[in-house]
Amino acid sequence: MPDRAGPCQDPLAGLSPALLQQIAEAGIEGGGLETAGALLQASSSEIKSMNGLQSQSTSAADKTTSDAVYKNAIAYQDKLVKSLTTQRTKLGTAMDKLAAAME
Repeated sequence: MPDRAGPCQDPLAGLSPALLQQIAEAGIEGGGLETAGALLQASSSEIKSMNGLQSQSTSAADKTTSDAVYKNAIAYQDKLVKSLTTQRTKLGTAMDKLAAAME
């Protein structure tokens, strides 16, 4: 017997708030009504699976966004470290020459 919600239960109980928000934002014209209708027929295990997929999707999107945001900052920091390393090497060479000249 499928694990469908009974007549007195919320048919979308257990659906993640993020998915509910996306369905609402889609609206009638954007397919939200059809999606909600399909979810009304979903079992609790199917709802759980949808929630898992939503979570994975959100995690991937968050990583992509953070990578894009921080990519330029990381590249700049890498250039800065290389520049400082080069300057340190030059300073070391200059100090060695100065020490040799003072001997």
